[in-house]
Parts: sequence; structure tokens; C-alpha cells
Amino acid sequence: MEHRAAVVIGGGAGTGRHVVRQLAAQGVLVEVWGHGEAPLAQAVADGDAVSFQVVDVGNPDTIYAAGIRAASADIPPTLVVHTAGIWTPGDLAEVTPEKVGTHLAVVVAGSVHIARMSLALFGDGPGHLVQIAAASAKPGFGDTALNKLAKRALDGLQEGLAKELRDTSIRVSSIYPNAIAAPGSEAVLEGTAMSHSDVASAILFAVNAPESMDVDELVLTARRTGRW
Repeated sequence: MEHRAAVVIGGGAGTGRHVVRQLAAQGVLVEVWGHGEAPLAQAVADGDAVSFQVVDVGNPDTIYAAGIRAASADIPPTLVVHTAGIWTPGDLAEVTPEKVGTHLAVVVAGSVHIARMSLALFGDGPGHLVQIAAASAKPGFGDTALNKLAKRALDGLQEGLAKELRDTSIRVSSIYPNAIAAPGSEAVLEGTAMSHSDVASAILFAVNAPESMDVDELVLTARRTGRW
């Protein structure tokens, strides 16, 4: 599928920022969404994005409002890449009820609302939604109970959407990295983490898949790590 315009959620930093750069290098018109205006504006100033919207993934009203505005663009996006999310430290007994609510609102409910917004944006298609989950959604990868719960919910979202959209021209893909760090960092050099740019390249692999195939999911492990 050839995309002329895309939305990257969480595109102001980390993996999302690298996705923006790689899409722009392919000539895609990218709009970046995120909760902080300064890094989003910088992506536009750098020439990697054409516009930005401030969106709180934990607030569905901002997600749907941004989707309506994106749909009115001269070239509506046919690609949405969702890279925003949070990780909450601590065993479940140590996490406050407020943090549990925030975590689930952002990671689980936020992803559901982004998926619904994307389907409305794509209409009858074509379209492609790519979301970053985490390897902890799969058996054998470690994480805390709350984080595993949320990421496994994204795994269920991927499975359900893939079945619901099978006979349409809309694709959905999920990427499951196990450890991410800044390019050139000690963890990346040691092989215990992959870089943000590496994960972005995997996302672009899914985005650029031939018409004859769907990339439902990619599980990514750093070179010196593994599932078991």
C-alpha cells in the first residue's frame, strides 16, 4: 500500500520520532500527535512533519477531535502509527489505584479509542493502523502484572481487529519489542536492547509490505536477549 499522508501518535520523541523521519524520507506527508507541543513543533520545524496536533491519549475527546480535523486535510491520512504509551513501575501491591487507572486509561482505553478513530478516518479504506505493544504481551517475556495485563489487552485488540477487518482493505499490525534504548547507548551496543530507529525500521517493514500479504504482528527481541 502506498501512503501519501500519515499520522504518527507519539511522534515527538523516541520511536515515534524515528518513524516520522523514515516516513518523511519516503515522501509521506506526516502529521504528528502528542501531549507536548514543543517536540511536535520541532518535528515540523525540522521538516519531517507538515503539521501537528496536541492530543492526550488518555482523553478520548482529544483523540476523536484530532481525527475529525485530520480527515478534513487536503490529503487525508491512510496510515496511523500509534507509538505513544506509558510504563508503570512497581509490583501490583505497590501501585496506587490512581496510577492503575491512569495506566489502563492510556495504554488500554487509549489504544481502543485510537483504533476507533482510525477506522472512522479510513472509512471504506484503504488504510493501515500500526500499534506498538510490547513483547511482554507474549508468554515467556517478563514484566510486572499491571504492564503485562495492559499489553496483553493490546494483543487481544490486534487479534480481534485482524479478524473483523479481514475482508476489508484496512490492515492492522502490532509490533512487540522487548527492550528499547537510545541509539548508541550502552544497552544497544551490548545487545541487550534495540534502538528506537531499529524499531521504526520494523514498523516501516510492516507499512511497506506487499499488497499480497499482511504483517499481523512482529515480535522483536534484542540480539542478546530472548523469550525464555
